[in-house]
Amino acid sequence: MNKNEIKPVSPLISPKWSSNRRVAVEKYVAKLQKIMRLADWTIEVDWSEPCEDISYATNDPMEDQKYAVIRVSDKFLDLSPHMQTQTLVHELTHCHLTPMTDLAEYTVKSVTSKATFNVFEIALSQSCEFATDALADVLAPLVPQFKLPELILDVKTKAAKTPNRALVAAKKVNSKSIKS
Repeated sequence: MNKNEIKPVSPLISPKWSSNRRVAVEKYVAKLQKIMRLADWTIEVDWSEPCEDISYATNDPMEDQKYAVIRVSDKFLDLSPHMQTQTLVHELTHCHLTPMTDLAEYTVKSVTSKATFNVFEIALSQSCEFATDALADVLAPLVPQFKLPELILDVKTKAAKTPNRALVAAKKVNSKSIKS
């Protein structure tokens, strides 16, 4: 393959994930972390790798540590604010259940065959997702709702940014006065 045949690598983060939107998610996760009594955890939102295609978001907690990495997919952007809130609460709820699921996995793995453990692991994962979702459904209405900032494409830099409402209003007033 010569250099003319090399295809550009597409960015891991969609242009819809402007820096202000990423910061909003990070700040909201930090706020939820305190509300959900996870202040003793280190929870990072990682934008360097894409989230699984089938998920709105994922949580990857480290074994035997109070450390987790959350990734958010592009599909998250299409959710309603209620579902965005529920999704992030769901991911943080996993932190509370991780010690239980780790213990169950370690215990069963030590006393069963590999085939039996593989079946158990699938069943445990499904049960944990149902429990996590049920708890998130209970908790999400009790926390402040997430608000995704608007996305405006800056024509000069072609970069996404948050609208400055005062600037937008001033531009409208100036354009009206010029037309008058």
